[in-house]
Amino acid sequence: MAGALRAGVKEVFEGAICCCVRLKKQFMAEERKAFLLRIDPEVWAELEAWAADELRSVNGQVEYLLRQAVQKRKKAADNEAARPEK
Repeated sequence: MAGALRAGVKEVFEGAICCCVRLKKQFMAEERKAFLLRIDPEVWAELEAWAADELRSVNGQVEYLLRQAVQKRKKAADNEAARPEK
């Protein structure tokens, strides 16, 4: 009984993983904009090490940092707009 249950759980889990991978590939193919970036080798090495520390690809790390910068900029703009004028 336990073996059958374990096999069933494994099958469901593997199916869910396949579905997630398929959706991720579809999303990335449709929603990502590719572009060439020229970057200083020293900066690349720092990004590579930083990405490895956070278990990301360099591309993922760059995107993460850019998203943080955009959010920070939006928050600053929102705070500026909400500030009462003198």
